[in-house]
Amino acid sequence: MRKTCFAALWAGCMATSLPAFAAESDPTSGTITSNIGVVTDYVSRGLSQTRGNPAVQGGVDWAMTTENVDPYFGVWASNVNGGDALGLPGAELELDLYGGVLIEVFGASVDVGMYYYVYPGEEGSFNPNYNEFKIGISFPITDSVSIKSLYYYSPNYFGLDTYSHYLNGEVVFAPHQLPWDLEFTASVGRSIFGGNGLINRTDWLIGAAISLEIFEVSVAYTDSTDKESTCNKVCGGRIIGKISRSF
Repeated sequence: MRKTCFAALWAGCMATSLPAFAAESDPTSGTITSNIGVVTDYVSRGLSQTRGNPAVQGGVDWAMTTENVDPYFGVWASNVNGGDALGLPGAELELDLYGGVLIEVFGASVDVGMYYYVYPGEEGSFNPNYNEFKIGISFPITDSVSIKSLYYYSPNYFGLDTYSHYLNGEVVFAPHQLPWDLEFTASVGRSIFGGNGLINRTDWLIGAAISLEIFEVSVAYTDSTDKESTCNKVCGGRIIGKISRSF
Protein backbone atom coordinates (compact mmCIF):
# COMPACT_ATOMS: atom_id res chain seq x y z
CA MET A 1 0.00 0.00 0.00
CA ARG A 2 1.57 3.12 -1.16
CA LYS A 3 2.37 6.03 1.12
CA THR A 4 3.35 9.51 -0.05
CA CYS A 5 5.30 12.53 1.23
CA PHE A 6 7.55 11.53 4.17
CA ALA A 7 5.70 8.27 4.51
CA ALA A 8 6.69 7.38 0.96
CA LEU A 9 10.15 6.79 2.32
CA TRP A 10 8.72 3.54 3.73
CA ALA A 11 6.19 3.14 0.91
CA GLY A 12 2.73 3.30 0.11
CA CYS A 13 1.91 4.17 0.80
CA MET A 14 0.07 3.41 0.22
CA ALA A 15 -0.73 4.84 2.59
CA THR A 16 -0.04 7.71 5.67
CA SER A 17 0.08 11.22 4.36
CA LEU A 18 -1.17 13.51 1.65
CA PRO A 19 0.07 13.57 -1.97
CA ALA A 20 2.88 15.97 -2.80
CA PHE A 21 4.04 16.74 -6.32
CA ALA A 22 7.52 17.95 -7.13
CA ALA A 23 6.75 20.33 -9.97
CA GLU A 24 4.35 23.26 -10.35
CA SER A 25 1.30 22.18 -12.31
CA ASP A 26 0.53 23.54 -15.77
CA PRO A 27 -2.89 25.24 -15.44
CA THR A 28 -4.11 23.75 -18.75
CA SER A 29 -2.67 20.23 -18.95
CA GLY A 30 -1.26 19.41 -15.53
CA THR A 31 2.19 18.10 -14.64
CA ILE A 32 3.64 14.60 -14.76
CA THR A 33 6.26 13.60 -12.19
CA SER A 34 7.91 10.27 -11.37
CA ASN A 35 9.90 8.68 -8.56
CA ILE A 36 12.07 5.64 -7.98
CA GLY A 37 13.75 4.27 -4.88
CA VAL A 38 15.24 1.32 -3.03
CA VAL A 39 14.12 0.47 0.51
CA THR A 40 15.72 -2.06 2.86
CA ASP A 41 12.30 -3.45 3.84
CA TYR A 42 8.86 -2.59 2.45
CA VAL A 43 6.69 -2.08 5.55
CA SER A 44 3.04 -1.08 5.33
CA ARG A 45 0.97 -0.38 8.45
CA GLY A 46 3.47 -2.20 10.64
CA LEU A 47 3.78 -5.34 8.49
CA SER A 48 6.60 -6.22 6.11
CA GLN A 49 5.42 -6.91 2.57
CA THR A 50 8.81 -8.42 1.65
CA ARG A 51 9.46 -10.47 4.83
CA GLY A 52 12.43 -8.29 5.78
CA ASN A 53 13.98 -8.13 2.31
CA PRO A 54 14.73 -5.06 0.14
CA ALA A 55 12.32 -3.65 -2.42
CA VAL A 56 12.60 -1.53 -5.55
CA GLN A 57 9.72 0.93 -5.84
CA GLY A 58 8.59 3.61 -8.24
CA GLY A 59 5.64 5.51 -9.60
CA VAL A 60 4.27 8.14 -11.95
CA ASP A 61 1.87 10.94 -10.93
CA TRP A 62 -0.23 13.48 -12.82
CA ALA A 63 -1.57 16.56 -11.03
CA MET A 64 -3.27 19.80 -11.97
CA THR A 65 -3.61 23.03 -9.99
CA THR A 66 -6.87 24.97 -10.36
CA GLU A 67 -8.51 27.76 -8.39
CA ASN A 68 -10.58 25.51 -6.13
CA VAL A 69 -9.93 21.78 -6.64
CA ASP A 70 -6.64 20.09 -7.60
CA PRO A 71 -7.16 16.64 -9.18
CA TYR A 72 -4.45 13.98 -9.27
CA PHE A 73 -3.95 10.45 -10.59
CA GLY A 74 -1.09 8.02 -10.30
CA VAL A 75 0.33 4.53 -10.44
CA TRP A 76 2.94 3.02 -8.12
CA ALA A 77 4.62 -0.40 -7.91
CA SER A 78 6.86 -2.42 -5.61
CA ASN A 79 8.13 -5.95 -5.45
CA VAL A 80 6.61 -8.04 -2.63
CA ASN A 81 7.04 -11.51 -1.18
CA GLY A 82 3.60 -12.86 -1.97
CA GLY A 83 4.11 -16.43 -0.81
CA ASP A 84 5.85 -15.88 2.54
CA ALA A 85 4.72 -12.38 3.58
CA LEU A 86 1.24 -11.95 2.13
CA GLY A 87 -0.09 -15.48 1.78
CA LEU A 88 -0.43 -14.96 -1.98
CA PRO A 89 1.65 -17.60 -3.81
CA GLY A 90 2.89 -16.33 -7.17
CA ALA A 91 2.41 -12.64 -6.37
CA GLU A 92 5.77 -10.89 -6.60
CA LEU A 93 4.45 -7.41 -7.47
CA GLU A 94 2.09 -4.90 -5.90
CA LEU A 95 0.54 -2.36 -8.26
CA ASP A 96 -1.38 0.61 -6.84
CA LEU A 97 -3.73 2.74 -8.94
CA TYR A 98 -5.08 5.86 -7.29
CA GLY A 99 -6.74 9.20 -7.86
CA GLY A 100 -8.40 12.01 -5.98
CA VAL A 101 -8.70 15.72 -5.39
CA LEU A 102 -7.01 18.20 -3.04
CA ILE A 103 -9.11 21.06 -1.69
CA GLU A 104 -7.93 24.02 0.39
CA VAL A 105 -10.32 24.71 3.29
CA PHE A 106 -9.54 27.43 5.87
CA GLY A 107 -5.79 26.97 5.45
CA ALA A 108 -5.93 23.18 5.59
CA SER A 109 -5.41 20.76 2.70
CA VAL A 110 -8.20 18.19 2.39
CA ASP A 111 -7.52 15.07 0.32
CA VAL A 112 -10.34 12.84 -0.92
CA GLY A 113 -9.40 9.85 -3.07
CA MET A 114 -9.48 6.15 -3.84
CA TYR A 115 -6.84 3.42 -4.21
CA TYR A 116 -7.04 0.11 -6.05
CA TYR A 117 -4.44 -2.51 -5.09
CA VAL A 118 -3.52 -5.23 -7.60
CA TYR A 119 -1.31 -8.31 -7.09
CA PRO A 120 -0.49 -9.73 -10.56
CA GLY A 121 0.43 -13.40 -10.77
CA GLU A 122 -1.44 -14.45 -7.61
CA GLU A 123 -2.20 -18.20 -7.79
CA GLY A 124 -4.42 -18.65 -4.74
CA SER A 125 -8.06 -19.58 -4.47
CA PHE A 126 -9.39 -16.03 -4.07
CA ASN A 127 -8.97 -12.59 -5.64
CA PRO A 128 -6.89 -10.35 -3.32
CA ASN A 129 -7.28 -7.18 -5.39
CA TYR A 130 -9.30 -4.56 -3.55
CA ASN A 131 -10.05 -0.86 -3.28
CA GLU A 132 -9.84 1.66 -0.45
CA PHE A 133 -11.48 5.05 -0.03
CA LYS A 134 -9.47 7.80 1.62
CA ILE A 135 -10.02 11.16 3.28
CA GLY A 136 -7.22 13.16 4.85
CA ILE A 137 -6.42 16.58 6.21
CA SER A 138 -3.11 18.37 6.65
CA PHE A 139 -2.52 21.74 8.25
CA PRO A 140 0.43 23.74 9.63
CA ILE A 141 0.75 24.45 13.33
CA THR A 142 3.83 26.68 12.98
CA ASP A 143 6.35 27.38 10.21
CA SER A 144 8.21 24.22 11.25
CA VAL A 145 5.47 21.87 12.48
CA SER A 146 2.55 20.34 10.59
CA ILE A 147 -0.07 17.76 11.51
CA LYS A 148 -1.64 15.21 9.16
CA SER A 149 -4.53 12.84 9.70
CA LEU A 150 -5.85 10.12 7.37
CA TYR A 151 -8.75 7.70 7.30
CA TYR A 152 -9.03 4.72 4.91
CA TYR A 153 -11.99 2.41 4.43
CA SER A 154 -12.24 -0.79 2.39
CA PRO A 155 -15.53 -2.71 2.03
CA ASN A 156 -13.64 -5.90 1.07
CA TYR A 157 -10.15 -5.81 2.52
CA PHE A 158 -7.69 -7.99 0.61
CA GLY A 159 -10.61 -9.86 -0.93
CA LEU A 160 -11.36 -11.50 2.45
CA ASP A 161 -15.06 -10.57 2.56
CA THR A 162 -14.59 -8.24 5.51
CA TYR A 163 -14.32 -4.47 5.88
CA SER A 164 -11.36 -2.54 7.23
CA HIS A 165 -10.74 0.88 8.74
CA TYR A 166 -7.33 2.49 9.03
CA LEU A 167 -6.69 5.72 10.93
CA ASN A 168 -3.32 7.46 11.00
CA GLY A 169 -1.97 10.60 12.62
CA GLU A 170 1.41 12.13 11.79
CA VAL A 171 3.47 15.06 13.08
CA VAL A 172 6.25 16.50 10.91
CA PHE A 173 8.96 18.76 12.33
CA ALA A 174 11.06 20.55 9.69
CA PRO A 175 13.12 23.43 11.13
CA HIS A 176 14.18 25.82 8.39
CA GLN A 177 17.68 26.40 9.78
CA LEU A 178 18.81 22.77 9.55
CA PRO A 179 21.01 21.63 6.62
CA TRP A 180 19.85 19.35 3.78
CA ASP A 181 16.21 20.12 4.56
CA LEU A 182 16.40 17.73 7.51
CA GLU A 183 12.97 16.81 8.85
CA PHE A 184 11.66 14.50 11.54
CA THR A 185 8.39 12.64 11.67
CA ALA A 186 6.37 10.53 14.08
CA SER A 187 3.16 8.68 13.27
CA VAL A 188 0.68 6.29 14.86
CA GLY A 189 -1.85 4.17 12.97
CA ARG A 190 -4.71 1.88 13.94
CA SER A 191 -6.08 -0.96 11.80
CA ILE A 192 -9.62 -2.16 12.61
CA PHE A 193 -11.15 -5.16 10.85
CA GLY A 194 -14.64 -6.58 10.58
CA GLY A 195 -13.72 -10.14 11.40
CA ASN A 196 -12.64 -13.19 9.35
CA GLY A 197 -9.80 -13.91 11.76
CA LEU A 198 -8.07 -10.56 11.27
CA ILE A 199 -6.69 -9.00 14.46
CA ASN A 200 -6.87 -5.26 15.10
CA ARG A 201 -3.44 -3.69 15.45
CA THR A 202 -1.65 -0.44 16.20
CA ASP A 203 1.52 0.59 14.38
CA TRP A 204 3.93 3.46 14.88
CA LEU A 205 6.95 5.01 13.19
CA ILE A 206 9.60 7.59 14.00
CA GLY A 207 12.18 8.73 11.49
CA ALA A 208 14.24 11.40 9.76
CA ALA A 209 14.96 12.35 6.16
CA ILE A 210 17.33 14.62 4.27
CA SER A 211 17.27 15.98 0.72
CA LEU A 212 20.55 16.03 -1.18
CA GLU A 213 21.12 17.54 -4.61
CA ILE A 214 19.90 14.44 -6.45
CA PHE A 215 18.57 11.98 -3.86
CA GLU A 216 16.47 11.82 -0.74
CA VAL A 217 17.85 9.64 2.05
CA SER A 218 15.83 8.49 5.05
CA VAL A 219 15.88 6.18 8.04
CA ALA A 220 13.09 5.16 10.42
CA TYR A 221 12.17 2.78 13.19
CA THR A 222 8.75 1.11 13.00
CA ASP A 223 6.88 -1.44 15.10
CA SER A 224 3.38 -2.68 15.86
CA THR A 225 1.37 -4.49 18.51
CA ASP A 226 1.58 -7.80 16.62
CA LYS A 227 3.46 -10.59 18.38
CA GLU A 228 6.74 -11.43 16.64
CA SER A 229 6.44 -15.11 17.63
CA THR A 230 3.28 -15.55 15.53
CA CYS A 231 3.84 -13.39 12.45
CA ASN A 232 6.51 -15.26 10.44
CA LYS A 233 9.01 -12.36 10.34
CA VAL A 234 6.56 -9.86 8.84
CA CYS A 235 6.09 -7.87 12.06
CA GLY A 236 8.26 -6.65 14.93
CA GLY A 237 10.45 -3.62 15.47
CA ARG A 238 12.87 -2.84 12.67
CA ILE A 239 15.02 -0.06 11.25
CA ILE A 240 14.31 0.84 7.64
CA GLY A 241 16.45 2.86 5.24
CA LYS A 242 15.65 4.24 1.83
CA ILE A 243 17.26 6.20 -0.98
CA SER A 244 15.01 7.70 -3.65
CA ARG A 245 14.89 10.22 -6.45
CA SER A 246 12.07 12.24 -8.01
CA PHE A 247 11.97 13.49 -11.60
